Amino acid sequence: MKSFNRQFNRVLTGDIHGDVFDLEERIAKIGDASKDDLLIILGDVAFFYSVYHGEIRNDEKRREYAAQLPITLLCIQGNHEQPFREIKAKEIELLGGKGFKRDRIYFADNGTVLDINGKKSLVIGGAYSVDKPVRLLRGYAWWENEELSDNEFEELFK
Repeated sequence: MKSFNRQFNRVLTGDIHGDVFDLEERIAKIGDASKDDLLIILGDVAFFYSVYHGEIRNDEKRREYAAQLPITLLCIQGNHEQPFREIKAKEIELLGGKGFKRDRIYFADNGTVLDINGKKSLVIGGAYSVDKPVRLLRGYAWWENEELSDNEFEELFK
């Protein structure tokens, strides 16, 4: 299994709500951003799907765009997303924990502990979608496993 462990100059976080095309402008405001900087996207990356009139589509364009950004991307699962272990990405050791890599983008697995610049963080991704009833009523995408099950949550805190 490949490993990705390193130190970063800066660690930044945010939630992009699927709007990856905004990132280039935001990263430019940082100034001298590089692959030595880590941007942790806190959910809703939409790199593997987009929803158009309720139909789920693979969204390679967003993923390819994000992979070319001049920064290291680490994604945490949000609501409206499948767990990243289901996206057919390469499993890797990620910052001391378990994760996945696809198209030069890193994805943390739920329940893993990451060591980022000497600080440990437990990854708990996914969330209840408050718009779930409306999404189901309209036939829009929703994944049953987009939030942790009670068993998965209990396992994290044993």
